[in-house]
Parts: sequence; structure tokens; C-alpha cells
Amino acid sequence: ASHLTSAIVRPALGWAINEQATLWGGYGMQADSVTPDSDTYRIENRAWQGFTWRDSANEKQFIWEVRNRLEERFLAGNSDPSIRWRTRFRVEQLIPDWSHWSVIASEEIFVNLNDNSSNAQLQAGAQQNRLYAGLGYRFTSEFQVETGYLYQHVWRNPPSADQNNTIWMTNLNLNF
Repeated sequence: ASHLTSAIVRPALGWAINEQATLWGGYGMQADSVTPDSDTYRIENRAWQGFTWRDSANEKQFIWEVRNRLEERFLAGNSDPSIRWRTRFRVEQLIPDWSHWSVIASEEIFVNLNDNSSNAQLQAGAQQNRLYAGLGYRFTSEFQVETGYLYQHVWRNPPSADQNNTIWMTNLNLNF
């Protein structure tokens, strides 16, 4: 039997500095199951700030993006927030003659910036790496669905072993 193992709600407000650059601020609430078969979830709250640079080439058929995000993570049982930096590189190629469809790939690295005295797994240094490949369908310029394969490697501190996750992920992107 399969269970929902993660759910994220992440509203944000953005300010377009120009056609390529956007500043973001937001809040995230993430629920992760304690084990894959569990109906018990760990809750994380986070505030975050970000900067995205997005550009295109080949008459806007090829889109590339660099996103940097700083997160202040508040986890149950931890007295101190965990501060994390994320950088994502993303490319999207529209499929010729089927311009609503696209092929998407991304690479994202997560780095903890501080040690957390309450959690041995939240120490400064590289925390995880994500590789993604998928398909996107753009219903309108404001609404896109993306679905694909995500490989996630999470570095753990001893005695825990590193974790490798293979995930089928679907995103609904709304821009107003």
C-alpha cells in the first residue's frame, strides 16, 4: 500500500525587478511522514526569501533559470531555527509544434549554514542534492503542471547512513 509521505504548501509574493529578475518572500509548511507507512507526520514551518533570474533563448523556446533561496526552518523539538541556502539551476525546452508541452531538467543543492544544537542531522554543510527530469504542460501563461522523476540524495551525519530517494513529483504552478 502506498501512503502520502510529503505535502508542502508554499505561498509567496514576488516583485519583478525587470523581465528577468524577481525577488520573492514566502512561508512554507511541510508535513513529512515519520516512516513511509506511517499516518503520523512531522511538521516544519519556514520563512524564506529568494532571488530568481530567468531568461530565454531561441525565440523563447529554451528557458533557463537560476534560483537562490534563504530559508529559516522551524522544526518541532528544535529550540533554534535551522538556516539553509538553496541554489537551483533549471532548464525548460518547449517542444516544437506542441508549444504547450515542454521537457524540464533541474539540479538543486541545499546547504545548512548553521549548526543546530538540538538535531545532529542539521549541522552546517551540504545537506542534500536533487536532480529532476520531467514534462510540463502550460494551460495558460499563469498555470502550468509539471510531472517527473526526482532523485534526492540526503547526506546524513554518523551514525545515520546517507539517504537516496526516488520520487515521482507533480507540481501545480500558479502565477498571478
